[in-house]
Amino acid sequence: MKRSILIFSILLLGYNANYAQNAYELTEKGKGEMKLKMYEEAVISFTSAIHLDEAMVVEHIKKVKDYLALDEYQRSLVDEAQIKPIKPQYAIPYEYRGECYVALGKKDQALKDFNTAIDIDENYGEPYYQRAILKKDNNQKNDACLDLKKASNLGVTKSSDLFVDYFCWDSALGFYKDGLSKFNLGNYAGAISDLTIAMQLNPDSSNAFIKRGMCYYATQKFKEALADYNKALKKDSTNFMIHYQIGLCWYSLEQATKAFEEFAKSLAFNTGHYESYIYRAYCCEMLQNTSSAIFDYGSAIKIKPTNGLPYYKRALLKIELKDEKGGCADFKKAAELGEEDASKLIVSYCFQRAYFSNNIRR
Repeated sequence: MKRSILIFSILLLGYNANYAQNAYELTEKGKGEMKLKMYEEAVISFTSAIHLDEAMVVEHIKKVKDYLALDEYQRSLVDEAQIKPIKPQYAIPYEYRGECYVALGKKDQALKDFNTAIDIDENYGEPYYQRAILKKDNNQKNDACLDLKKASNLGVTKSSDLFVDYFCWDSALGFYKDGLSKFNLGNYAGAISDLTIAMQLNPDSSNAFIKRGMCYYATQKFKEALADYNKALKKDSTNFMIHYQIGLCWYSLEQATKAFEEFAKSLAFNTGHYESYIYRAYCCEMLQNTSSAIFDYGSAIKIKPTNGLPYYKRALLKIELKDEKGGCADFKKAAELGEEDASKLIVSYCFQRAYFSNNIRR
């Protein structure tokens, strides 16, 4: 019995080896026919190779697409082993057949093959390049540019020349500007979409990462914002604004020590940044470091002496330290600069205390 099972296993392994070899041989045959510009014959060879694995490939692609359509919770319930990647080699005959269809003027069929090749192996650069040419011919410039950038990132060097020829840098700038406009209008979802495309077209620029991070921050998605800011920081490590934005995220997450460190870094690169002093002072208050908070409010006042907020905040701390004279002086200045709460405290605290003190002396 064991001997029969062993013989069956050997035969099965031999069958699978021949099966794979046949697909490889058919693909190689088709490649040879392509070189001779025998495109119709090559299509037949590639189609024969594809048919050997087609059912398995179709099933795999469906599983992946169904999985990607799930939300985060639903994905957590799925056994990822069921959708693990299949061998990249299955994508090859689709890509070559697509090129043959292009040569034969069958662009719709070619596009389907390039799409399938990418579905099988998203790290296969050539079908992105070939698909980009078809999309450009179909007046889909932006999509073509995205495919060219992807192909270039995957090592298809000829994509870089087409990226320039198609003026894709202009597309990147256009998406960035559209993203800025939507950000300024409070359309954060639209801004994120445009800025994401701008980043895909020009991943070397820190500006789009910063702005998208600001969109995430505005929608309280602090984890995503921090991820974008840290990517921007790798591209521009001395940009004080990136450190400031990271500090805001940590402050919002009530991580005062981390926030303090980022505001300090921001000020190391720009000693005149008013907001960094204000928020570093807030962090000092959270950390119960009153004297440092007073110092930072004072530094903010030197930068913008006509802003009432730092006077008001410093006044509260001075009162806490029993410096009533200094505190009331700051309340007065804050009130003169339009801080309504300061005006109320002058009446309810400083004037009443002064009146009470005068009566004691009498």
